[in-house]
Amino acid sequence: MIEAALERILTRHGIANADVSLIKSADREHLFFINDEYVLRISEGNNDSHIEKLRRIEGLASVQRLVAYGAIESGTLYYYLLSAKLKGIDLIDAASSMSLAQMAELGGGIGGFLDALHVKAGSRYDIGHYIPIIPGHKDSWAQGHSKYWEYMQKSLGAIELRSEHKAIFNEAFAYLYASAGALDFQQGPALLHNDLHPKNIIVDHGVFSGVIDWECSQYGEPDFELCHFIHWCVYPPKPDINLKPFLSALMAKRPRCAQAPRLHERLTIYQIEHEIMQTIWSKGKAQDERAPKLVRWMNGQVRSAFE
Repeated sequence: MIEAALERILTRHGIANADVSLIKSADREHLFFINDEYVLRISEGNNDSHIEKLRRIEGLASVQRLVAYGAIESGTLYYYLLSAKLKGIDLIDAASSMSLAQMAELGGGIGGFLDALHVKAGSRYDIGHYIPIIPGHKDSWAQGHSKYWEYMQKSLGAIELRSEHKAIFNEAFAYLYASAGALDFQQGPALLHNDLHPKNIIVDHGVFSGVIDWECSQYGEPDFELCHFIHWCVYPPKPDINLKPFLSALMAKRPRCAQAPRLHERLTIYQIEHEIMQTIWSKGKAQDERAPKLVRWMNGQVRSAFE
């Protein structure tokens, strides 16, 4: 049925002799590359959230352009979203062949891109990694994170942690509350990609092409945008990848996301939150991996991403 729906969508939009490749198929959702020119998402649930998030970034350079969307009946009612595909490959695949000069230029390009993105302001904060655990928070950034920690403590309380890990997680929460003052500075809710990491940064022959996968975008403080990239700098997916020159060039650009005071403390808070949430989402299965990382973040590992 999905094959018939695919054919009908392509016909509807006049895309003939299509070279189709399946990228992902999971959770009643299918993702295709079409002619290496389009990305087509077909799902059994509506695409309203994806459409809204792509519309929010319309007018920005170096982002996916929304081409068409709709619904089609093919035994099952399918919803689809067609967007333009950015040229190039992700930074992880490109990094090993890039020169230091190209890395520096790419970092500067991302810095400028983030400033253009973070100018898009919201009225309230969404607090959370990947998804808003505290959505539409009307008070301060610091107060929103305090509520986030309360949520995490309650959720973690329902998970069986090994005794040696309980002490580490308790220490992590003590660290968060002791460092809460680092979050007092705020520039106001800015539109964030909220999942910015090297797999979502597209490079074309060593030149910045754009940023993909906006499903997690939400409103937060600009420096929160650095959270996932810091993690990938410290824990790269391949041992031969060094992303630090890129990060150094990005920070040298002095984008809004790098201008918060006590930045390393704030980034440490975000990393600790991330490790705790990963433990919660895994229902405790990830505690052996996450507990040692918590210790390393509390011992200043964020700084190693900048060295």
